[in-house]
Amino acid sequence: MRTLWRVVPVLALASSVGAQPAARVLSFDKTRSEFCGNSDTLAFADGGVYATARAMVLDPAYFGPGGIVSRALELAPSVDALTPESLADIDIVLINELATPLNECERRTLKDFVDQGGGLFAFGNHLPEMVGDLLGAGAPGDYCGAYDIAFTEAQHPVLQGPFGQLSGPFGYVWHCMFEDVGADGTAVLQSKYPMGAAFSGGGGHSVVIGDDEWLMEGAVDCPASPFWGKPSAVLLLNSLAFVMPKEDFEYKAPTPCYANCDGSCSLDLFDFLCFTNLYNAGSKAANCDGDGELSLFDFLCFVNAFNAGC
Repeated sequence: MRTLWRVVPVLALASSVGAQPAARVLSFDKTRSEFCGNSDTLAFADGGVYATARAMVLDPAYFGPGGIVSRALELAPSVDALTPESLADIDIVLINELATPLNECERRTLKDFVDQGGGLFAFGNHLPEMVGDLLGAGAPGDYCGAYDIAFTEAQHPVLQGPFGQLSGPFGYVWHCMFEDVGADGTAVLQSKYPMGAAFSGGGGHSVVIGDDEWLMEGAVDCPASPFWGKPSAVLLLNSLAFVMPKEDFEYKAPTPCYANCDGSCSLDLFDFLCFTNLYNAGSKAANCDGDGELSLFDFLCFVNAFNAGC
């Protein structure tokens, strides 16, 4: 026993040499996440119902040098909005059940992140509808109900991954589903329709599951039926291993669109009003043609930029 005790630290030290940088996971804070009753938030980073799942994600025996997957995971500070700035140095976006849906700016940012090679792991009743179309899936909002859920027989890393194999029944709970998972999707959970799918389109990988109770454990003070167990743990860990991007992934924020003057992510009359206000205030930001002077040509320049779109 003494020899083993002395060898283990040496092995641990050796495995940390040249270790990969941790993959950083960004999630929404409690201001955007649903609450479970009056006391507990459903934010993944600090919600009590996710304590066991969160601990497994951060356990170096699962993710980390010497672990089942050699690259560690770490939770980045949670945010109240998804912006290009918040995605700097982020590898995986985790989205749970939100109190307020993603707005169009956030949806565009998320799609750009995944298209560049970033990972997405999303779970919650309304996530198939919220992000499915960004991944090429169909998910109208009325595809919800209480049905038996089972793992599919698809040959996929989410079902046959580094943390184990999944098959057979999974649970019975109210959830939402996809109408179809599209050309880039693989159904991994099935009820009346697919309720969990993995996607490989674009540059990155995604997993979207239309329920969150499978990740909850313990008594809850809200209308929920937690059913955490070994299949939940395997599904969680295999999913994160699947969506983890390459070590050299780096999200590059898009160049700001000049015509989107008010920053709303849509071009409309308010952008003209915004530009006019900047012009009237003598702002350098209104010098669209870059000649150092504000003139009619700046208005013509802005109109051309607006017509070109973002």
